[in-house]
Amino acid sequence: IIDRCTWFGVVCNGAQTSVLSINLDGNNLQGFLPDLQLPNLQTLILDNNSGIRGNLPDWSSLTNLQQISLSGDSIDGTLPPAWSSLVSLENINLEENNIQGSLPESWSTLTSLEILDFAKNQLNGTLPTSWSSFTNLIR
Repeated sequence: IIDRCTWFGVVCNGAQTSVLSINLDGNNLQGFLPDLQLPNLQTLILDNNSGIRGNLPDWSSLTNLQQISLSGDSIDGTLPPAWSSLVSLENINLEENNIQGSLPESWSTLTSLEILDFAKNQLNGTLPTSWSSFTNLIR
């Protein structure tokens, strides 16, 4: 049996049964983002891995996720409307990627958001009026 709780960049709960955090910032990762089956994951940090490419996965089953940080990667495609189910999200950092398209109206459900960073992408359109529900937004 592989104990993923001993892996570099992985933090588990006290009982060592659930992955809570993955932080692999600047580790020269290559390839596509996987579909994750980690229901207790709270933090995912994969910044500064320019070899990470492709579209953002659905990840709608990661309902405990509080932070997604994928800045400085090579991600393209659009923002997944399915992320509207990630209602625990407080921080989304997708700065410096190649993400296109518009901001999903469906993300208005993400009312816990405090930080939202899409700088240096190719997004277009206007801010959805439904996003006025982001009353906790700091930046």
